[in-house]
Amino acid sequence: MKPNTDIAEHERRKKRRADYWLRLWLNDLRRRQMKGKRHRRRKWLLALMLIIFGQIARPFAMTPPQPLPAPSLKPRPLMKKPTRRKAFDLQEHVDRDYAPRTGEQAEELFDGLTSRDISQIRYEARPVIPGLPERYGKEWPHLFTLLDHLQYPFARQDAITVIKKMVSPAIHDWIDSSVEEDGGKAIRRCRSKSPEETLAAMPRAASQWREQLRRDAEQRRLDAEEEQKNSSKPPNGPQGNL
Repeated sequence: MKPNTDIAEHERRKKRRADYWLRLWLNDLRRRQMKGKRHRRRKWLLALMLIIFGQIARPFAMTPPQPLPAPSLKPRPLMKKPTRRKAFDLQEHVDRDYAPRTGEQAEELFDGLTSRDISQIRYEARPVIPGLPERYGKEWPHLFTLLDHLQYPFARQDAITVIKKMVSPAIHDWIDSSVEEDGGKAIRRCRSKSPEETLAAMPRAASQWREQLRRDAEQRRLDAEEEQKNSSKPPNGPQGNL
């Protein structure tokens, strides 16, 4: 059995629900009564206006809409467009017919070779790019790949050689200094969202590096002058000559 508190709460909930729906019904009834009262007043006012102005109440009828003219049954003349045909390209059909489909790259295509074998042969037959190290001789590397290779000592020198070909010779001293000091970390910190932004950030980093060198040299000069002034003073101060 439910405790008395649960029974009382259930009864109060039922009473609140009944009161809520009763208020809704009374409000709706009042709204309908007021609406009917307004309609009756409007009808009496309209009848009074018709009597005052001497007009007879007549039923209002709308005129039927005029039918649209029948469409013409004559067919429209067809517009002749000149047909433009491109010249027959045999290579296009050959590439389409003999290209490997998805999932068929490992199947034989020609003389026992698969598509992967043909791609490897084409890669090996490429001419070597002049001026590039042997590691990047067959294909010009991506700038981000070169930045990743800077952290490996065995590939760092080749990556630096290619990066110097991408940037202005005016910042080669900054690149050499970065490689000697921290292994190219300053170069890798220039990495941005795109290779273009990365190349644009390198001259700014080089100018900041030169400015820091100038400040360090100026500070060393001031320290040397200060040390020279201190060494030229008497050991016991102004009273040393007395």
